[in-house]
Amino acid sequence: MIRSTPELERERIVREARNCFLRYGWRSVSLDDLAGRIVMSKKKVYTYFESKEDLIRQIIANDLEQLRTKVSYLLATRRNPIEQFLSVVTVFIGHWEFSDGKIVNDLHKYHPGIWSGAEQAKKDLISYFIDFNSAAGVAAQLYLRDIDFHFLYRFLFDSVLLTDYPEATKDELSRHFLRGLLTETGMHNYQSLGPVR
Repeated sequence: MIRSTPELERERIVREARNCFLRYGWRSVSLDDLAGRIVMSKKKVYTYFESKEDLIRQIIANDLEQLRTKVSYLLATRRNPIEQFLSVVTVFIGHWEFSDGKIVNDLHKYHPGIWSGAEQAKKDLISYFIDFNSAAGVAAQLYLRDIDFHFLYRFLFDSVLLTDYPEATKDELSRHFLRGLLTETGMHNYQSLGPVR
């Protein structure tokens, strides 16, 4: 199916706006600035987006959809819960470019409705991952049974993955976290895996 020019123009605006916002911040870029950067009239930009807020909402929605798609794919294709865990955590580490402190603070301060919606969507996705992965790990006798997985995974995500630690540090802390969940069988399985991405 061939996509229409308006659809391609809308995608181009979203892509270029995303790059500008990542580089300069949410507050610093106006729709006038954006129109100038992509050589398009401001009026044309307004035919696709009612406001800057509308455009930001679309950018965040696209990012969250990409993250959902990646996580769902990994949960569907990785049968081993340990591989699922390592792969999904790697996706979270590398995906969320908007986790930079200033960008998050600006989104929270200047666009609180979008921020709270994004936070809730992220929490829902993490909760889905926790339920799916922990149940699979316990059923396969790779994870310990009597653990509050939601509490522990939330700690991992909130205290490690969604911070501005370097990626290598997040990866190493995630691997230590996983080792704490494993049964003896799970530890043998983990040690036999090698690098998982």
